[in-house]
Amino acid sequence: MKTTPNRINLTDLWIGDILRIQPSGKIGKYEGIGKNGKARIKYGKKILLIESERLEVITDIEIQKNHELFLEKHAEPLIPNLPKTPTYTSFKNELDLHIIKLNPDLENAHPQMILDHQLVMCRAFINDAIEKKKNVVTIIHGKGTGALKEEVLHLLKEFANVRFAISVNGDGAQEVWLKY
Repeated sequence: MKTTPNRINLTDLWIGDILRIQPSGKIGKYEGIGKNGKARIKYGKKILLIESERLEVITDIEIQKNHELFLEKHAEPLIPNLPKTPTYTSFKNELDLHIIKLNPDLENAHPQMILDHQLVMCRAFINDAIEKKKNVVTIIHGKGTGALKEEVLHLLKEFANVRFAISVNGDGAQEVWLKY
């Protein structure tokens, strides 16, 4: 993102970017540029008009790490329907990481935010599979550019219980074999 000293270039922002308003510290979502050239920031149910020099971008990583803290401070979640800790009411041996299936509310979110959410859910899925002593599970990442597939394969290396992963469904999914 291009910025000048203490000034964010509003045209470089994405709708839905999370911003901190200074000096109040309020956190809100970017909703575009108002007629007066100020940023339109959604804070709770209100739209605030804020000068760009009073805004600070909050990174997607910071949001993921501090999501529970944000939920405590704000009446409305910054990332709709993102669970505090991913849980599954009934475990299925398959996880579809397509965002439209995983969390449709994030469909138009910033790509890095989507990827971060997909990886959080994938990690929770593998942990749950290990806890439930599943032998084989499938993670559907799709074909696309291959970026999500590479991230999933990298993530699988974190788990000592992963025996190996096999590309299936025309290279759009990974069949993951677990050991105990």
